[in-house]
Amino acid sequence: MSKMPFSKPLPAKPQLFKNWLKRTDRAEVGRESFFRGRDLEYEVFQDAINNFADGDVGGGTMIFQGAPGAGKTAFKLECMEAVRQHSTPDNPWVAIPIEATLLDSVADVIKIMMLETNLEIERLSKVFQSQEPSIIENLKKSGEKIITTLENFNVTVNLGVVGVTRQSKPSNFDTLQDIRAETAFRDAASTFENFNLVIFVDEAQNTPVSNSSKSVVNCLHHGIKGISLIAAFFGLSDTEEVLRQCGLSRPPRDRVLTLETMSQEEAASAIQGVFDAYEFNGPDQATWVDELA
Repeated sequence: MSKMPFSKPLPAKPQLFKNWLKRTDRAEVGRESFFRGRDLEYEVFQDAINNFADGDVGGGTMIFQGAPGAGKTAFKLECMEAVRQHSTPDNPWVAIPIEATLLDSVADVIKIMMLETNLEIERLSKVFQSQEPSIIENLKKSGEKIITTLENFNVTVNLGVVGVTRQSKPSNFDTLQDIRAETAFRDAASTFENFNLVIFVDEAQNTPVSNSSKSVVNCLHHGIKGISLIAAFFGLSDTEEVLRQCGLSRPPRDRVLTLETMSQEEAASAIQGVFDAYEFNGPDQATWVDELA
């Protein structure tokens, strides 16, 4: 029987948060018990997150690439769930999915980051209702700050630069100011104070190769002062090359992995796990497992 998620909240202080994923097995954090394989890939993800939790922010981008059907999406969802299950009100972690085609718009990226952070705040407020009231109150205040920021900022993109119009400012400020993506991220940094953000980019081979996407990818890769974030890209076998064209020329070699299809044994084990989880005990079970694998 799997243990209930959040049964063992981890300590809030980053220095005590080391090996946060390794402390909890997959069943314990509530993920599917029949997930199989990808131990090497998952270890790379664990190590990157551990370093990130220890304060090593920037330049830790991960790239997981492979042929269609290699299981990249399933692996990405596993990693996202691990992030969510280790998030607590006094040390919130946010798994942020972003479509690769949106990476040429810093406006869209920042908006998604804000919306997903606010969703995590709402989720934590419900799951941890019995938590210390002051902690929940501070969490809700962070959510209110995000909503206010979204309401007061209009961000537009023009040829790789960003124009920011602050509606709360006098009318003479309404003229759009051309600023780089880095400035836009810095301007939004206070919104993400005390949050750890893990960016998950799916179908990363579709990242537009443009000046604006290069600026955004650079921010996600090298990090922005004031924002605690790390990025993971998932895509087809040419993903690393596409990201190189977008300016990500030096990802850590040990964090670029090519996912191969699962072995017959791994596939059979996963399928058997599904049958067991849903109590499928038909007389032809072994045949089903073999054929599906």
